[in-house]
Order: sequence, then C-alpha cells, then structure tokens
Amino acid sequence: MRNPYSQRLGVWWIAHDHPDLPAVVASPSGTTLTFGELAGRAHQLVHALRAQGIGAGDIVAYALPNDVDILWWPLAFQEMGVRSVALNPALTAIEVGEILEAADAKALVVHVGFTEIAKVADGGPAKLRVSVGGAIDGFVPYEQLVDGQPTTPPDDRSFGVPISYSSGTTGRPKGIERPPVPGDPWDVADGMKVFGQAFRMTPLAGVHLASAGMHHGGCQSFYQGALNVGQALAIMGKFDAEGALAMIQEHRVTTAYMVPTQFVRLLRLPEDVRQRYDTSSLEVVVHSAAPCPLEVKKQMMAWWGPVIWETYGGMEGAAAIAKPHRWLEKPGTVGRAVRGMRIKILDDDGNELPPGEVGHVYLESSQPTFTYRNDPELTRSVYKGKAFTLGDVGYLDEDGYLFLLDRAKDM
Repeated sequence: MRNPYSQRLGVWWIAHDHPDLPAVVASPSGTTLTFGELAGRAHQLVHALRAQGIGAGDIVAYALPNDVDILWWPLAFQEMGVRSVALNPALTAIEVGEILEAADAKALVVHVGFTEIAKVADGGPAKLRVSVGGAIDGFVPYEQLVDGQPTTPPDDRSFGVPISYSSGTTGRPKGIERPPVPGDPWDVADGMKVFGQAFRMTPLAGVHLASAGMHHGGCQSFYQGALNVGQALAIMGKFDAEGALAMIQEHRVTTAYMVPTQFVRLLRLPEDVRQRYDTSSLEVVVHSAAPCPLEVKKQMMAWWGPVIWETYGGMEGAAAIAKPHRWLEKPGTVGRAVRGMRIKILDDDGNELPPGEVGHVYLESSQPTFTYRNDPELTRSVYKGKAFTLGDVGYLDEDGYLFLLDRAKDM
C-alpha cells in the first residue's frame, strides 16, 4: 500500500493540486476557505507588501485574533522570506513596545480590536502600519493595501523563519532566532508534512480544531502542521468548553491542539452536558505549554479515549513526545526524545547522569537550533556544548522516558 505521506503536500502544493479542498470549515467571522482561496490571499499579500518595500529579511510584527486573517499573513511571510513576530494580544502596551523595539520591526499589523497595541506604534520603528478588521488612525487598511494586487504565485520566493519573543515580564524580551531554511517555500512546506506524519494527521482528510490562542507557538505549529497535510481548520475565537464539544461533533474533528487549562474547563462541565456531544471522531489531541495534572489527564483519557498526546519542549526546540499508550504505561512522563534530538541529564558540573538520577535537563539537536537575538551572553548561558536547557530538572528512566521533577510535584 502506498504511503499517503509520499505524495506532494504542503499548503502551496495542495492549493495547486487540490484547489477546491476545504481549508477552513468554521471561523468566528463565518468565513470559510478552500486551499486555493487561502493560498491566493497569501500570494496577494506578498505582492502588496513588496509594493510597499517589504522584502526578504525584513521583520514584521502582527497582532491578530483567532480567525482567518491569522492564517494568510504568516503564510505570506513564509513565502516571501519575511521574519515575522507574533504578538500576544494579552500583553501590556509596555511589553509590546519592548518587543517591537527589540525586534526593530519594519512593519506592524494590528487588528482593530487591539487598539492599545496600535498606540504603541507611535514613534516606533515600524514604517508600514496595517489595520485589519477596520480603520485605525495612521494605519493603512488591509483592503486598501491589497487592492488591485494579483492572487497569482509570486516569483523569487524564499522561506521566512519566524522569530519568537517572550513577553519580557522577567527582564528584557528574549527573541528566539533560528537558522535560515534553504529552498523554495513550496518545497519546504512539503517537507514539513513529516510533522503531521509524526502526529498521525491523515493527509487530505479530517478537520483540525484550533481553539487555543493562534498567536501561540504551540497552537501555530499544529494548525500549520494540519494545513500542510491538507486538513481543514475549525477555528474558535474565545475558548468555550461546551462550544468546543459542539464544534467537535458538528465538524467531526479528528485532530486538535489544547493546553491543560482547556482540559480542566472541559472536565468542569456537568456530566449530562459532557455526554450530550459525540467526540468519537477524535484521533489525536496534543497538549503542551504547561504541566498537566495527572488526574486531569487520566480523566480526559477515560472520556475521550487514548487519543491524548503530550509534547515537551519550548520555542527553542521540540524535545519529547509522549504517545497515549506509552503515557498510560508510564503515567507522568513527558515522553521520549523526538527524532534528531537527544535528552541528557547533567549534574552541576556538566557530567552526564545515568537513568534514574535527577539533574538538569539538556537537549541536544542533530541540527542547528537557535540563538537569542542580539544576546550572545544569554545564548551562551543556556548551552553546554551543543546541548541547551529550558531550565527544567528531571530524570530519564531505563527506557529513555523523561520525567520532570517540578511537574511531578504538580501532579
């Protein structure tokens, strides 16, 4: 039988080969899109931004809510070599200002609902300012920006690698910068189907629920991973537990990304409400971003079945995956190292510790990973040789499964 992932995939090739395949089946604005329409809007935006002097290597920051707009802006950035910075709309004006200054963003994109972020742009580095969803003083409306621009694929494409910034609440913002990715973005996106394959996302079929903040790196990785194998998105605005169940049932959702807080809110629903909805379509639900209490995960497994996956890592890099059956065998583990990554437990002197002994968790990638933008001292502080740490403490068992001490306490 032919491997379904051996076919040409990635958003751009799917749009080319299967333009009428649904890409968005539900959204807060009520907009639905095919892959052809989604790619066309991204292409159009590339032409529009180039006409405004934005090009490969430039940095553009954006603050957009969960909806369809947050899909084609990052796609356009990826297609034209722009390094994008996704802003958390919940940040304070001071935090946003620090990030924009640190990033030296050449352009800023803001939804009309985030006027406080728009105000920060005054006197800032962004020369081009674009409003989405309505008018903002001093900003070019999105509709005006793209007016008259073609929806055809642009020439001279190069892949744009995003920069991820921390909020800066515990000091100056940290910009996580990754090495350039060579090759045409269409082929790069096709190569990214390995992400969907790792999480068993069925190519050209199924629906992915985007219910966490789509500016967040974890949620973004998974909804883009779903699109790159041809799964449609069902997008929620503000998370609502019963609303999520209704969406899963209505659209026969097969995959999803959530954070543990969402599990807690789902479990707090009255039993009769929980049983009112059919969630049997779910095949893979991935969680990360925070510790998940042991009992919460057990209850979710009992309710939805063994479909709950866990990932451990950070924007600095993915480290481990705990598949459902392995987690049930080893409750509390955050998983085993992903392909291309090695997990090491080191003592205070940097010596590697054997299984079962507690130490500092370090992650070593077979590929170049990241640096903190314009901060070589901070970068050096988290590395020992080629391995870096996220600051966690834990141990590996005899089978190579990682357990984190602070998370064990939370359980």
